[in-house]
Amino acid sequence: MKNGAEVFSGNEGWAPSETGSQQQAFVKPPAPPQREIPRPLTTAEFQELMRQSEEAGDWMLNQLTAKALRKI
Repeated sequence: MKNGAEVFSGNEGWAPSETGSQQQAFVKPPAPPQREIPRPLTTAEFQELMRQSEEAGDWMLNQLTAKALRKI
């Protein structure tokens, strides 16, 4: 099966069908990918990210202000 999905046939998760004799295959979705847990940020790393975020926010505010002023 695609994406590493497992196929089960039989009674797993199925009630009897209306006819009582037909069964369909049940496709189990693949497990989510395992992610590495990131280490906590140091104080210096956090402060640098905050500074960059503020600069990006200031830049975006300047862009939006300039765009608004052009419309006046």
